[in-house]
Formats: sequence, structure tokens, C-alpha cells
Amino acid sequence: MRNPLLALSGIVALLFAASPAAASSGVTTLNPGEAADVVTATLGVGDSIVYQWSTGLSVEFLIARAGVEVFTTTGPVGQGTYAITVAGTYVVSFHNSGPYLSIVSWNVEPRVSASTLPLLVGAAAAGAVGLLLGLLLWQRRRRAARPTGAYPQAAYPPAGPPQNPGA
Repeated sequence: MRNPLLALSGIVALLFAASPAAASSGVTTLNPGEAADVVTATLGVGDSIVYQWSTGLSVEFLIARAGVEVFTTTGPVGQGTYAITVAGTYVVSFHNSGPYLSIVSWNVEPRVSASTLPLLVGAAAAGAVGLLLGLLLWQRRRRAARPTGAYPQAAYPPAGPPQNPGA
């Protein structure tokens, strides 16, 4: 590989892709009839989504996988855990079907199961070791390719008594 920076950026991108999803929280304002997606996470079997929300009026809380609704509940408050039984990309959203503006305060945390976490840690460690070895081999090859003794020697005047051209 000619450019180690390209390899490094690829490794960093892989490590970010392998990291577990982080918790998200926020406040979402929904007009009447409006819906908003708040979290998207790729999860596997055994993972879960822990959620809670509150609002002054009733809203619909939805979890969908590949565009198909897999869980829904309605109310001014809600909390719970949804267990993932089919791997895929899940989207969490709120829908205001009422006639008034609704402000929703929410916290959604996609949780990676304990059986998946060692795989993610192992993948990150393998990536770090691969990066380190790649950099060491690159520097070794770079040093080996450097020419030794190929620099021209400076030309010195011949040794002997000084010559006086004007005399």
C-alpha cells in the first residue's frame, strides 16, 4: 500500500462501524399529524432497545425494522425495553396523531448484548494490531529502499602547495 494515511483512515472507519450504538436523548417538537425518526441502529438477535419518553399529550411510539412496524405503544409517557429477535436496522420514531402541538422529551438506548460485545472488542483489537504491524512493515520497507552511499562525494582540490595564478 503506497499511502499509509489511506490505510489508517480505513481502519478507523472500521473501528467506528464496529462500535456499539450509543444512547441518544433529546426533545422533539411534533405538529399535528407529524412523525419524526429519532434513532436508527443496526442490532442483532439478543440486543435490545431501552426507551422512555414523556410529553403533555398522547403520542405514538414506534419501532420499525426495514420499514415494517414491529412495536408500537401510545400515551403521554412510556418506558420499557424491546428485545431484538431478528437482526436488522431498527428505526425508533414518534408520531403525533392528535390535533395539538406536542413536545416529546425522550431517551432511547440501543444495547448490545453481552455475547456480541466480545466480538466487537476482538475486532477492534485485531484492527489495532493489524495497523501497528502494517506501519512497522511500511517503515521497514521504506528504510530498506533508501539508497546508502549513493550521495555524490564533494570534489576537493588536489592536495599540494597552493597555486598562485597571478604570479
